[in-house]
Order: sequence, then C-alpha cells, then structure tokens
Amino acid sequence: MKRIVLLLCGIILCGALSYAQEPEDWGGYIVSTTTTVNFREGPDIGYEVIRKLPKDTELFIEKGSEVNGFYPAILLATDEFGYVSTSYVKKQMVIKSEHGNLFDEVLYSDNKEPVVRVRNDSPYTISVSIGATRNTISPHSEQSITCSAGTLRTVVSAPGVMPFMATDLLENNYTYTWTFYIKTRKY
Repeated sequence: MKRIVLLLCGIILCGALSYAQEPEDWGGYIVSTTTTVNFREGPDIGYEVIRKLPKDTELFIEKGSEVNGFYPAILLATDEFGYVSTSYVKKQMVIKSEHGNLFDEVLYSDNKEPVVRVRNDSPYTISVSIGATRNTISPHSEQSITCSAGTLRTVVSAPGVMPFMATDLLENNYTYTWTFYIKTRKY
C-alpha cells in the first residue's frame, strides 16, 4: 500500500541571510507509543491528562528535549501539543533540521525586535514555533510574529503533516518573510 506523506516546505521569497551555525545534532524524531499512555498538559504526573493515546500513536519530539522524564510532543494526527512519558515511546524516524537562509530579510524597520511575516499558503491551520513562541496561523492567511534577536530554532507543524525544522539568524530592526505550502509525495 502506498503511503502519502505530507511534507511542509518553506519557500524563500528573496534575498539571503548570513549563514547561522547551529549544532549539527539538532533535529527531532517521529516516535510511536508502545502502550496506551497519558498525553499531559505538563512534564509531570501531577499535570492534567489531555487525552489517553492508544498504542502506536505517532508523535513528534525534538532531540534533547526531555524534561523530568517527559518529552514535549506534537500529536501528528491533530497537531496538538502536550507531554508524554519517555518510558512509553520508541523512535521511528529521524527528522533533520535545515540550517540558515530560512527567513528572507525584506526591509529595515523601526521595530526594535525582529518581526517575521509568515504566510500560510496551505489548506491547513499550521503551528509555528520560533524560539520559545508558538503561534497558530489559519489557512491562506498571514501573521506577523515578533521574536527576540539571535539564532532561533523554528518548528512548523500541521495536522497529518510531517514537521519542518530549521534555524536562522534574526537581527533587531529587520522584518523577515516566510511562506508555507504543502507538497504531497507518494512512497
């Protein structure tokens, strides 16, 4: 049976940024649950259970993100964010990160902090995490996200879509752009 995997892709619109070095080992994993497991609001058994995940549920986790024996995770089917115990997941696939030249510098601005204008050209609501900020962007819409300056990690996800990971350098007083679209491939 052929499996359709949806890949989230970024399109670089114009210009280029300075290449930002990021450790080569930053990336993520697609993992699956080994038994029925609680999907929680936080990294401890004291946090509320969002839902119970059945065995073989697929999640996305970042490498090295373990907190108190829990992984912050994205439920691939729904794009929901929560925490899952490290004891009840197994790694299925490695997701590599893109490095540098992710966002396009389009204009010098009076904004002290960098601003990224994200355009979602897909039919899905997407989640965009730039640094510590997680935003939701509706289908076929645009949103401006204010960030801190520096080399920031970005994770983009949507329901049923393999997450896209990248890093890039954002500088104060600049506005950047990034456009997303969904591309399908059969395997």
